[in-house]
Amino acid sequence: MTVNNTASPAVQAIVTQRIEQLQNALLNDSSTARALVAQLRHAARSEPGTVPTIWDLTSYPVSDQAKDEPTFDERAIHDALCLYAIAQQGTSSRVHKVKSKTERGGFGDAVRSLAWQNGQEESRFRRRFNAAVTSDSYDELLSHVTALIRQIFSSKLAITIDFGRLAKDLQDFQYTDGANRVRRRWARQYATLPFTRDKSASQSDSPK
Repeated sequence: MTVNNTASPAVQAIVTQRIEQLQNALLNDSSTARALVAQLRHAARSEPGTVPTIWDLTSYPVSDQAKDEPTFDERAIHDALCLYAIAQQGTSSRVHKVKSKTERGGFGDAVRSLAWQNGQEESRFRRRFNAAVTSDSYDELLSHVTALIRQIFSSKLAITIDFGRLAKDLQDFQYTDGANRVRRRWARQYATLPFTRDKSASQSDSPK
């Protein structure tokens, strides 16, 4: 299977494109895709750029002035792809699905579906989610997110995640002004239901 690399700076778009290609090939019973997914899973604890067998999937153009350590973008792409591979393990169903901004496909939405699967919140999942949201470092965040991804997709619930959006979250979290945006984003996804309002309610709220 050939995976197209792109010079686009959009981390979310790159991850979406690569996962969709990989997932489609996997669901078409491609042995190459299965091998790549296995290699991604095994690379989950590795630094970006250190596993040659997945370079075609995780590579990202960087500036000539880039330092030796991975960039925020490289980390987000590598980790989002590895998280997808962990989610896809042991299932032939789609675990990644692109969602619009108005659809509930965020990471917080998925954790909510897991925690409330029996109609009542399970505290063990909420505690883990709280730990993820309050993480002080990227490595701590990634550890909690990885554990939750394993729990979500081992539950066999019909849950999908937009891993492109998750890559954007991982990218944003690494910036000083971005971590709180991700915390708020996930908190809103977990704590709130879709906003709906009928016309009669809108009219009743209108000034007389």
